[in-house]
This record gives sequence, structure tokens and C-alpha cells, in this order.
Amino acid sequence: MHLNGTESIQETNIMNTQDLTCPICMCIAGDPQITSCCQRVFCTKDADLNQYYNGCPLCREKEFSFKSSPKHKEMLEHLTIKCICSEYIAPDDYENHLNRCSNATFTCPHNICREKNDLTKYNSQQLVSHLARYHCDEVPLLGSTYINKTSVEPFKKASNKYDDLVSALYSVIYPKMIDIQMKNSSLNERKSSIFTCPKGHKLIEADHTKRKRENGLVYASSGFNCDICQHTFSNGQSWHCSCTDTGFDKCVACFVFQLYNLDDPILSLASQDKEKQQERSRRRSLRNTARLPRGLLHLLTQSIDEDDDHETDLDLLALRQRSSFLYQQDTTESRNNEANRRED
Repeated sequence: MHLNGTESIQETNIMNTQDLTCPICMCIAGDPQITSCCQRVFCTKDADLNQYYNGCPLCREKEFSFKSSPKHKEMLEHLTIKCICSEYIAPDDYENHLNRCSNATFTCPHNICREKNDLTKYNSQQLVSHLARYHCDEVPLLGSTYINKTSVEPFKKASNKYDDLVSALYSVIYPKMIDIQMKNSSLNERKSSIFTCPKGHKLIEADHTKRKRENGLVYASSGFNCDICQHTFSNGQSWHCSCTDTGFDKCVACFVFQLYNLDDPILSLASQDKEKQQERSRRRSLRNTARLPRGLLHLLTQSIDEDDDHETDLDLLALRQRSSFLYQQDTTESRNNEANRRED
């Protein structure tokens, strides 16, 4: 805590933060109430005579009362709270500051960690890494490149806190992390490929009013599609370039991963697995639609991977067995016809 008052106030009201701390809950009293006996400050919640049947909880005076203290309230208006990020914040703005502070800590909101009663604290970057490592198949905030979105829908609907966290990540924490890194990055670092589109043009931070196509027209909707993770966003900020017919956009999550070098082997592996699953799903869909033996399909598509080559090809095996049976049947019929001709 830090008292940042004027000299006149400090001269007339000499006190420290203990004078504003409720002795029951040990929190700063939002609306200071003092006792008539020992003049100690209580918060409004704990300044209730019905709670104390044996007199004042501090001096044990039997007859006492609570009353509001303008002097302590005046001191409270000059009180600031020092956050772990070293900023001094007014009490009224403290909760808002925690929502945007990159040093704020969180517990994992995932159901698995909550069932284990895991109370480990993470800052914003550590929380993103934890979610990516241990819940990457069930958490959609990293983008569809790494995430199976359908598996997390029931959990999303059941947890308002999870939705609030995802919203805070994209709207507050990710932008804050970008701002911090931008302030600490050199001019050469800002010329890296992270800050440019595939054509080498500089990306700009844009909302729906600044996202445009190559012809100069603004997007038809307020949303955009991230060209890195292919995740669709209904609104929000993106890093944008108008050099193509559809425009190029990078979501703040992908920007943060590249900026903080979070693209570790685990995320890369998750990305590859996701792409393989999508490719296998595409091939299964093609086979079901075409309804062709896989051997013939292989000749047409030339896209079967090595893993599929080792699988038992039931369709092709059935085709071979059927061909062998037809061949034997044709051979038997030919022999019978030849025998009949000889008898004639």
C-alpha cells in the first residue's frame, strides 16, 4: 500500500495503512466505520453490533457503537494500491487494472484442474502455455490450428468463468502482452516477418473500420478470418494488410505466440496432428462419396500416405477374391464345354 497525500493532509492526519485496515477481515475499509470506545476502523460488513455479544472485539468495552469517520474516508481517497507490476492504482480502479494487468495471476479454469483442486497460479503467458500443453485438444482459444473445437463446446456452455477468461485473453491480456513486447523491442526486431504479411508489407493494428480489401472496400461484416490459424472471429482487433482481394489478417493470439516465441515443439506437434486428422477426414469423405475400391481410388488421387499403405485394404482384397472366384468359375465352365464337344 502507498499513501500519496498532500503535505497538509499528512500533517493533520498522521496515520498509516493500518489505520484504514479492518481488524476482522484485514482488508482496507471501503466505507470506514470507527468504534466509539477505542476509535478503531472497521469495514461496513464487520461494523455490525449484532456480531459482538461480548462487547468491542478489540478493547472489550461493553457499551460501544459504530459511526462513520469522515477523516478516515478523506485519507482513503488519497490511498493508492501498489500492484505487483509496480503501478499505483486508486482503489476504485483496482479491479479494472487486474483485468488488463499482464502480471495478474490466474488459476487454470479447465474442469480437469478444478477437479484436482489445482490452485497453481499462472500469469497470462504461463496460463496460455499451460492450456496449450495440457488441454490443447479441448481449449479453443489457441485457434483451430491446434484445437478440436467440438470437444470443448459442452465445457464452454457450462462455465461462465471460462468464457470470461477467453474474452479477457483476446480483448485485454493479449493486447497488453503485445504492447509490453512492442515497447521493449528494437527497430530491427520490428522489421521481422512477425510484423509483415506474406508479401512483406507492414501489418497494422485494425478493427472493423480499418480492415479493407485490395480494392479499398471495407469488409462486409465486423468479423474476420485469421489467415494463420484459420479461426473465425465475429469481432475484435487483428493485425491487417490490404494487399490481397480478401485482405490478410492475423489474430492477436497468433501474434502473441510468434512475438513471445511460444510456438514450441508441443504446439507444432499439435498443429501437425490436427492437419493429419483433417487430411484423413478429407480422404474418408472422398472415399465415402466416390464409393470406389481403395486400389482404384489410389490410382485416381495418388494421395494415400504411407500409413494407409500398411493398412489392410479390405475393398481391394475383396475385389481380388472376387476376381479369383470369377476366374475359377470361367475355367470350370470352359472345361465342361470342352468335354461336351469331345463327347459329341
